[in-house]
Amino acid sequence: MLGERDQLLLRKLIELYLKEGRPVGSRTLSKLPEISVSAATIRNVMADLEERGLIASPHTSAGRVPTARGLRFYVDRFLTVTPLEQEQVQRLSEALAEAGEADAAIDRASRLLSELSGMVSIVRLPDRAEERVSRVALVPLSERRVLVVLVFNNQEAENRFIELARPLSAEQLEKLSRFFNEELEGLTLREARARLVSRMQQLHADLNEGMRRFIEAAEGALAQHEQEGETLRVTGKTRLLQYEELADVARLRELFATFEQQRDLLHVLDRSLEADGVQVFIGRESGVELDDDCALVARSWSMDDTLVGALGVIGPARMPYDRVIPLVDMTGRILESVLKKPAPAPLNE
Repeated sequence: MLGERDQLLLRKLIELYLKEGRPVGSRTLSKLPEISVSAATIRNVMADLEERGLIASPHTSAGRVPTARGLRFYVDRFLTVTPLEQEQVQRLSEALAEAGEADAAIDRASRLLSELSGMVSIVRLPDRAEERVSRVALVPLSERRVLVVLVFNNQEAENRFIELARPLSAEQLEKLSRFFNEELEGLTLREARARLVSRMQQLHADLNEGMRRFIEAAEGALAQHEQEGETLRVTGKTRLLQYEELADVARLRELFATFEQQRDLLHVLDRSLEADGVQVFIGRESGVELDDDCALVARSWSMDDTLVGALGVIGPARMPYDRVIPLVDMTGRILESVLKKPAPAPLNE
């Protein structure tokens, strides 16, 4: 436990460090109007805080900087966030509303988050296997070529072309269209694939070869949709060059390798899916191979009241948490609101 004086000095040291990005000395703290003790007393307190692992002294300066542990203490105990300006909220709302389909809205959210924060944005995309089939439409293009329109989550439409071994009549295509919509509507992609396999086995004797091959091809189209989806979207990696503590070539190489590998980032974003609100991970506590000079701020986002993804930013540990936290939170809220709006049907019946 820290006394009130120790907490005040720690808070002021961290606030100055976050603002200026430089080590803070006892003389600088002694000049603050809130501080009513001598520089000698401040030095004693700073030595105690250093023993506790809350601050450290860089080799190049007599001043102190907060450690990851100290920043964690600050964020948990002292931080007061600053609400976004209405202009920023309006810009985010209009930009995401104009994006159109879900994927475009998510991509725009990622780009705006990077631009407004000045850091790297990351988005954990929904597991495609959990997307729900809203509608299937079959459009004959020629005797042996059919366009299959798959609509997921009432938002995203995807087209697949199927080449037939032999022609199917208009009546057979209509029958297949009814079959797909009756059997698959509302199911997740994983459930839809399993249902098609099961129903083909049950109806084996009642299906002619052409219709059976068409259903097999449709199942293959669903499988391809599931496999092709990206899992993590990273935007604005070069923005890290502007931060002195991260601009070292070896350090940037490690960070970029983390972005490319993705596995560790997915793990920490999945942790955000399991928690409420905005989560702040400082230094190595994120579980990501980042050093103590980095931090990650993230929140989950939902579609149709189901948590499906997460978004956030990665930047220096001295990031302005009071601005970044509400930015990440509001971006997630607006994205959720936009994705709740049903997209117009892409194809007339």
